[in-house]
Amino acid sequence: MNEIQDKFTYEDVENALMKPKSWWAIIAILPFVRRISLFIANRTKITPNQITLFSFGLGIISAVFFFLHTKFFFILGAVFFELSYLFDCVDGTVARLKRIGNIYGDVLDHVLDRWRMFINLVALTLGYYHLTRETTIITLAFIYTFLNMVNFYYSYTFNRVSAGWAKRTGKSIINTKVKSPKPGFLNKYIDFMVERHYAVFPGDIESDALVFFFGPILAAFNIYSIKVCLILGSILIGLTGGLRLWRFMLKIAHAMKRKYRRLSISRKRDVKVYGVVLAGGIGERVGEGVPKQFLTIAGKPVFIHTLEKFEKHPLIKKVILVMPKEWTEKAKEEIEKYGIKKVHDIIPGGRTRQESSYKAIEYLEPMLRDEDIVVIHDAVRPFVTEEIITRSIEGALDYGGADVVIPATDTIVQDGTRFSGFIHRIPDRSTLRYGQTPQTFRYGIIKYAHRKAREEDFQATDDAGLLIRYGFDVKLVDGSPENMKITTKSDLVLAECLYRYFQEKK
Repeated sequence: MNEIQDKFTYEDVENALMKPKSWWAIIAILPFVRRISLFIANRTKITPNQITLFSFGLGIISAVFFFLHTKFFFILGAVFFELSYLFDCVDGTVARLKRIGNIYGDVLDHVLDRWRMFINLVALTLGYYHLTRETTIITLAFIYTFLNMVNFYYSYTFNRVSAGWAKRTGKSIINTKVKSPKPGFLNKYIDFMVERHYAVFPGDIESDALVFFFGPILAAFNIYSIKVCLILGSILIGLTGGLRLWRFMLKIAHAMKRKYRRLSISRKRDVKVYGVVLAGGIGERVGEGVPKQFLTIAGKPVFIHTLEKFEKHPLIKKVILVMPKEWTEKAKEEIEKYGIKKVHDIIPGGRTRQESSYKAIEYLEPMLRDEDIVVIHDAVRPFVTEEIITRSIEGALDYGGADVVIPATDTIVQDGTRFSGFIHRIPDRSTLRYGQTPQTFRYGIIKYAHRKAREEDFQATDDAGLLIRYGFDVKLVDGSPENMKITTKSDLVLAECLYRYFQEKK
């Protein structure tokens, strides 16, 4: 089996369809999609866009047969429509197998797919009307078309509205998981299907098959079966659309609710603020043979520079230092040497940043209440200022979580989501920020987010990502370009220059 066949799976087919995963309609054609796609991808030079046009051409032929309004031509139209639908699935699969960035093809496929449905429905309606002279078919066709279009473009509309809502309010709808209000088999089934983008009831794919395949074939025995299929298809697609709208409104309502209210001034005075300094990395990119937090700036270890900033901050009571186990004793020696008093304990780090942060959060449980504050900071950001830490703490007190950021100065290019190596989009730079630390949270919120992430085996790039994942607000507070992270050798050279600059300013 060649390389293309080795990489090909049924999941590839479903992803390539770019439609909600459906029931029997997709299951019925998957074996045919697989064989045809492999043949085209391996033995021909046919492009996905050519397949799309061929699929649309088959749809036009089926519409012609429907318009001829005889029972024999109805059956032929049904067969050609099903073939058209089959090749509509093949085009995206071939693009995936050939690793083609088929962005324009996707747009073409979406546009032609709905035009094919509309043209066939007009032809089928006219053909049925010529046979029966019933005007009710026109009303039913209009209702079906309207519901079909709304249902088909639901995902597009949902994503656009969600993006607009997030831009205006800073709250995510897409990442908000909403459970049904009452337990029970039906609600559990709905949760399972909707959250995975399955069709809870037959959707546009199955409804099209019902109206344009089974309806015309059954019309050979009873001409009124087409009307019955239109009514049934409208009911089913209306149920799906109504359910999706209901879930969408639940998500909006959920996103509008604040999970944590702002603390009163009196309660703010009683809040304890603890720091967590993450020094669990080994700094392989620096390549100096020691962890990057032990590299020196002006003869002093980087993590000591950082701890001194926490030592001098009037709001921070204690600090937990997260350090590789084999470097713990060395860290204690340096802390004693430079007279750092606020370090309560040094605990071993984990395999990842998230695991190290989780260990610190769990360690703090006997010491902190839910309303207390945890300031999480990278040990290799030694130039953090008292003002930045204070702004971060204030943001967490008011909103539950705060992330230090600076405006993006470079153009950010997003790689293709379906095909890597191609630009997917270039976001508006005015809305982008570079993330820094500290990231500061109320203890109850960050503890909940970490435990939930461990249950789901979810990995985020930082602690703020966990809060976003579970629908919490994270306030953006201003950082500073000087609050740099030392990751490479050039960063270390720049840090030495910055240190001398700050010393001269004093």
